[in-house]
Amino acid sequence: MKMPNLVVLPVLCLVLGISACSVLGGKDSAKAAAPAGPTPEQLRQASIQADAQQELQRGVARFNEGDYRSTIEALSGAINIWHSDVPTQVSAHKYLAFSYCLTKQKVACKTEFEKAFKIDPNFDLTVAERGHPIWGPVFMRAKQSQSASPAPQALATKAH
Repeated sequence: MKMPNLVVLPVLCLVLGISACSVLGGKDSAKAAAPAGPTPEQLRQASIQADAQQELQRGVARFNEGDYRSTIEALSGAINIWHSDVPTQVSAHKYLAFSYCLTKQKVACKTEFEKAFKIDPNFDLTVAERGHPIWGPVFMRAKQSQSASPAPQALATKAH
């Protein structure tokens, strides 16, 4: 029994590759037969993001247990977090700032808030977090200093 060309062509395209598809069946056949999947770079980024989320969750769990020094160690040493998306990085900086403040390291606390502002100028805390007696005032100082300094684009414009 002979198979119709409509069945053979997609199978042949899968076997021979996309370049053969465009020759045999035209551009439309190549598009239909070639499944679009994630690139190796997209797969690598997805893996990094998943690992970063786990690292962040471990750090937040330590924070919630009241082990602030362990939170600092966990988040500071979490390599994937610093290669992940902006919200994950901002959250890590926030919990680092909280932990530094709670271990009486206010300069490091302010620095972490400043790092969060640097990667996300719209970074903010909830009303309850802003009202915290220990890190609230440090956050407000970091926010004021961030607002007072010119934006990176403004600096680049002035340099030219």
